[in-house]
Amino acid sequence: MTKSILFEIGAQIALLRQAKALLSSARTTAIKRKPGRPSKAAAVVVPVAQKAKKRKKMSAEGRERVRQAQIKRWAAVRQAAKTTAAPLSTSKKKSAKAAAGKAARVRSQDSTQQSRPWESLMSRIYA
Repeated sequence: MTKSILFEIGAQIALLRQAKALLSSARTTAIKRKPGRPSKAAAVVVPVAQKAKKRKKMSAEGRERVRQAQIKRWAAVRQAAKTTAAPLSTSKKKSAKAAAGKAARVRSQDSTQQSRPWESLMSRIYA
């Protein structure tokens, strides 16, 4: 009795595996393509893409509220930056940045010349 039940279950498992193999092979052959233009006879089955949901549109009033809120945020950030930063005039800021940049360039040139002394010799020879 149990042997016959096990035999039937095994047969059904084999049948299901065959069906699975057929379905999976049918799916791969429909999508798999050869290089070049496909022939009219071998039309490729392409799954239909789902339609994208329509996006909700924001009203003009809603956009204006978002705009005003963002302006308030920017103002708060600017106000915080003014209170924390030391007051420097723009000319002093520019001159301080220029001096720092020049000092960095001079340091990098000095280190380059120290690490490659042969460049000065080569420039004299090939000049």
